[in-house]
Amino acid sequence: MKYPIALSILVVLLLGLGHRSSRAQSTPEIDSKPVTAACVSDQVETLPVPFPDLPTDHWAFEAVMNLYYGCFAETSQANSPEAAPSDPAVETAPPSTEPPDELQP
Repeated sequence: MKYPIALSILVVLLLGLGHRSSRAQSTPEIDSKPVTAACVSDQVETLPVPFPDLPTDHWAFEAVMNLYYGCFAETSQANSPEAAPSDPAVETAPPSTEPPDELQP
């Protein structure tokens, strides 16, 4: 053989790619309405567990669930009535177009 090292590397890569594709798991499609409802009511633990090897009594279970469903939680909190200011008299001022005093000549 003229290129034993290159052939060895190619064989190892092909075997590794075949092994990886056989272990790949597909993530089930999740409907966003129940996820948003669970996030608003702070019941993320009632949602489907994304990682079957993580037991519900594990110390990191709640953190993993919040990380996995976190994007829905942020969206739901931004759209919930609780996110609105409770006092209508309190308004936020629009951003100023004037430069700060230390930057004015």
